[in-house]
Amino acid sequence: MKIKVLDPLIASKIAAGEVIERPSSVIKELVENSIDANSTTIEIEIINGGMDLIKIIDNGEGITKEDLPLAIKRHATSKIDTIDDLSYLTSMGFRGEALASIAAVSQMELSSKPLQSPAGSNIQVENSTILTEKPVSMINGTSIIVNNLFYNLPARKKFMSTQKSESNRILRLINHFCVTHPEIRFKLIIDEKQKINTIGNGELIHTIAKILNQNLASELIPVDFTNNDFKISGYISPPHISRTNRSNILYSVNKRIVKDKLMTMALEQAYRGFLTVGRFPLTVLDLSTNPSKVDINVHPRKDEVRFMNENEVFSFIQRSVRETLVEKHPVPNTFNSNYDTSYPLNSPTTKNLFTQKPTDYNQIGPTEQKFFDFDNNNVQNTLQNTNFPILRAIGQIDSTYIIAEGENGMYILDQHACHEKINYEKIIESIGSNMMDMQLLMEPYLIDISTLKTKFLTKKLESLNANGVSIDQLDDQTIMLKGVPATISYTKLSEFIKDIETFIESELNIDDALGTMRAIAASIACHSSIRAGDTIDINEMNLLLRGLENCIEPFHCPHGRPTIQNINIQQLNRMFIRPN
Repeated sequence: MKIKVLDPLIASKIAAGEVIERPSSVIKELVENSIDANSTTIEIEIINGGMDLIKIIDNGEGITKEDLPLAIKRHATSKIDTIDDLSYLTSMGFRGEALASIAAVSQMELSSKPLQSPAGSNIQVENSTILTEKPVSMINGTSIIVNNLFYNLPARKKFMSTQKSESNRILRLINHFCVTHPEIRFKLIIDEKQKINTIGNGELIHTIAKILNQNLASELIPVDFTNNDFKISGYISPPHISRTNRSNILYSVNKRIVKDKLMTMALEQAYRGFLTVGRFPLTVLDLSTNPSKVDINVHPRKDEVRFMNENEVFSFIQRSVRETLVEKHPVPNTFNSNYDTSYPLNSPTTKNLFTQKPTDYNQIGPTEQKFFDFDNNNVQNTLQNTNFPILRAIGQIDSTYIIAEGENGMYILDQHACHEKINYEKIIESIGSNMMDMQLLMEPYLIDISTLKTKFLTKKLESLNANGVSIDQLDDQTIMLKGVPATISYTKLSEFIKDIETFIESELNIDDALGTMRAIAASIACHSSIRAGDTIDINEMNLLLRGLENCIEPFHCPHGRPTIQNINIQQLNRMFIRPN
């Protein structure tokens, strides 16, 4: 087959397909242009999910009459002059492809007036061709109307989602722009109904309150960390506010909306132990760094970025968010209207991190041995977390929950979750200092691996041996367990062995050393702790509270379940119709 150069019209439509995927792609490109024009007000209107009409009006710097025809030419831009400029980009756009791509797949009208011009200019474009040019009377800024998107690409039009789905994509996008640029007033109208109208006063928390709700915004925790290379700022949700998907994880890099797996992973790692499996936080964060340290020219739609040093970025985000959570989040209040108790029915409870099969507490029989080390010498005197209240145990309910009193009313604690968290932090400290005690089994236990998926088996066995377990591979079908952590009781040995088998079969990223250590530590802590159904006396309850006070993060067990709930005095008074 003979090679030939494509017709320019065909080439322009192929190029447009890379940049303009759907109506939200058009809006993203046009809003970014408005931001680059230093607009303080941006109004967006759509009809039929943006397929029939997209209209964007801003009050930015505008485009001169001479430059207006150039604006729809491919690779025509005011953002860069030399190749070196790509290393220091601060603008949202830079390629000069957006308007050209939109003009290739729609019927477009572009009007603009710079401040110094007496009148505005207007061009009408169809199929990349300018049909008319004329002066217009208008206020300063730019107006772009996009009609009949993909009218000349029926194949692309056929694959669009429903009107509601496309409208929702646009709504989420503008919400993201609102919190990324709180200094700009955004207005969004969908099918003649106003959906967004922000203040544009530069106060991020006011914008969040406007697009989410006032009560939710008041619960968010501010984040503000800086080092020599990075600054991260914004707001995150406390652990008691979470969602079942990642749609509320919003972040940007130098105020540029991006999708970045590294940043998402860092955020989820920061919340590990604060949220149960399948729950995700709400975040509005911006990472600022020198433009030379981030490459934004890696995706046609500028959706992705590449960092010069990904490990530093990951570590900075993870550490900043986690330290904020440990330091600032309060004891959850049972009757707070924003408290999200909708944990999935299948969420992990006292299980280890290797499996998602929940433990049925009601089926646990009487304990044959006390697991709690009630040694006064083990209780530290200095509190590790100043947010945790000083409590006095009053009693126990259903041999599962501890009732305690403190300066802010009544507190209810899950005894297993509390003890599990105490043990978990001790185990992490022991592993980190290579002081993990091990007990040898009287008889080695053989585990058949012939039917198990054994990906990265050698590395997994090395991780177990480094974390208080003595285990060797005898042959291709058998491994031998010779020793387990000293805190594992004989009655829980079979459960711990099942955890080891699950770990060997798991898809856990074995190269994530910290994650692997935490997963093993969580399993050991679970099987070393008191359970629901274990009866303990007041002295034991108080010692358990003292141990929890000394935890770095006492509010959640290693699997993200809360350890404590609060009912304050005012709420108790209301319950019993007493004056506050």
